[in-house]
Amino acid sequence: MVNLVSNGMSHFQSLIVCSFLPIYLVCVACNYANADLKMILSDASDLIEARKLYLVGDPKINEQVSKLVQNADALLNGPMYTIVNKPYTPPSGSNNDYMSLSPYYWPNPNAEDGLPYIRRDGEINPERERYDKAPFGKMVNKVNTLALAYFFTEHERYAKQAAKQLRIWFLDYETRMNPNMKFAQFVPGKSEGRNYGIIETVRFRWLIDSINMLEDSKAWTTENQKDVVAWFRAYRDWLLSSKLGKLEAACANNHGTWYVQQVCLYSLFIGDKITAKKMCDIIIDRIDKQIESDGFQPLEASRTRGIDYCNFNNRAFWDMAYMAKEHLDINLYDYESTNGSSIKKATDYMLPYYVDEKEWPYRQITTPKYRHYREELRRVSKLLDDVSYEEYLIKVPGGDSIGLELDLRMPPVGTK
Repeated sequence: MVNLVSNGMSHFQSLIVCSFLPIYLVCVACNYANADLKMILSDASDLIEARKLYLVGDPKINEQVSKLVQNADALLNGPMYTIVNKPYTPPSGSNNDYMSLSPYYWPNPNAEDGLPYIRRDGEINPERERYDKAPFGKMVNKVNTLALAYFFTEHERYAKQAAKQLRIWFLDYETRMNPNMKFAQFVPGKSEGRNYGIIETVRFRWLIDSINMLEDSKAWTTENQKDVVAWFRAYRDWLLSSKLGKLEAACANNHGTWYVQQVCLYSLFIGDKITAKKMCDIIIDRIDKQIESDGFQPLEASRTRGIDYCNFNNRAFWDMAYMAKEHLDINLYDYESTNGSSIKKATDYMLPYYVDEKEWPYRQITTPKYRHYREELRRVSKLLDDVSYEEYLIKVPGGDSIGLELDLRMPPVGTK
C-alpha cells in the first residue's frame, strides 16, 4: 500500500488508487503464473479463487493464510527428513529402502525373545516410531505446508525449503527413498515385509498437488519435476508388477480400495490416463462387492475401529469419484450397482454415527477420528454440490474445520 499510495498524493487521488487497488490485485492474481495450476485431488479453481480473496484482504482467508504462514515459517529452519538414518538396516542391506513395523503387532508375551510378534487389532505398537513411518509423515507435512504457503504468498523461501526436502527424499542418490515398499509393515519373527504396508504411501495423497504447486518456482527446476515424475512412474510400475503389489490389489477391503486410488493418482500424475481409467473399472467392481444395498460395509465395520475404517474406505472411494469426474469424464459418484449399492449410500449409512445421533452397534475401541469424517463430508458436498452434507459436517464433534490446509484446498460449497 505504501508503494502505491504516496504521501504526496491528494486525498482524492488516494481514494481513487485505494478504490481500484482490489481490482488491480485481482488482475494480478488472474495473471499469476499458476493460473493454469495442475491439480489432481485439489480443485485448482478453488485454490486460485482463494488466492484472489487473500490478495484483496478477505478476512477469513487472510486469517487462514496468516496461520499457514506462521506454520511455514516455523519449518524454514527445521530439520530435513530422510529414511537413510534409521537405526535398523532393511534385509536388502540398503537404508534407502523404506522399512516400517506393522502397527498392530506386539511382542509375544509367551516367548522369551518376544518372537514371533502377535496381532492386537486396532492397538498401535509405539515401537513403530523407530522406523521410517515417522520421518515419512513429517516430510509430507513439511512439503505440503511450505508448498501451500508458497502458492499463496509467492515467497521463494517457502518453495526453496520444500524443493530441498523433495530432492532429499526423492532425488538425491545418497538419501533418496527407493521406489518400493518391500519392507513395509514387517512382523518380527514372521515376515520381512507385507503387502499391507503399501497403504502407508497413502501419505502421498496431497503431496502430488503440493509438488505441482512448485512448478513455477525458481527453486524447483524442470529437471526436478521430470525426475520426481520418473520416481512416481517407477513406484506406480512396482505397484502394478510386484508380488506385494498384486497381493494388495487383491485385498477385498480398504487395502484394495486405497491400492486402486494410489495407482489412479500416480497414473494421472505421470500422464497415463489409460491406466487411470482401468482403475475406474476396478473401483466399480469394488463398489458392487464391498458395499451392501443399504450402504453397510461389513468388512470395515467388523474391525475394532469400525467407524474409522468405514470412513477410511469411503474417502478412497470419493477420491476415485473426484479424479474420475475431473480428469477422466467418468461419473462414479452417481453409479449404483444392480444390487443398489453406491458410494453415496455408504456415506449416508454412516451419517448418524458420524454426528453421534445413533450409537455405533459394533466396535470402536479408540476415540473416533472426527476430522476425517468432516473431510469425507466436505468432499461429498462439493462433488455433489449438496450443502446438506456440509450441514452434517457442522454437527460432527470438533467444529466445522477439516484442518487448516484442507480448508484452503477444499473450501465449503458456495464460498467462491
